[in-house]
Amino acid sequence: NDILCGKKKLCGILTEIKAQPDRVDFMILGAGINVNTPSGKLPSGSTSLKNETGYSVNRAQLIRRVLTELEDDYKKFQEKGFSVLRTECKKLSLVLGKNIRIKEHHNIIEGKAIDIDRKGALIIKDNNRQLRRVFSGDVKVVNQ
Repeated sequence: NDILCGKKKLCGILTEIKAQPDRVDFMILGAGINVNTPSGKLPSGSTSLKNETGYSVNRAQLIRRVLTELEDDYKKFQEKGFSVLRTECKKLSLVLGKNIRIKEHHNIIEGKAIDIDRKGALIIKDNNRQLRRVFSGDVKVVNQ
């Protein structure tokens, strides 16, 4: 769950969820956005909003905008379900159609990412040609 600018990481997102088959008990969302960090202080392969735009970004205005967008998407989800957001997720996905490796707890899954289903799971055709639904894990695009 990274947000990239070009091929550089701009933001990392982590989620934790406790759910039952018929409901979500809670979800914790964490995001780290590289805002005004100079290139020399960022890990290799990363960038910041300042590096990409050429100017400093007001952090208070940025977080206000991020939270507003998040609330708007949450309202869409409450009113219309995941289908509206699914279309956008699929359009913006950097893994669909690619060979990937997912580390899920102590398990490794390799295959091709082929879809995002109605519940938000990533659909993988694994190396045994079996379809698998994956809700969480560390995803990496691999060359094969």
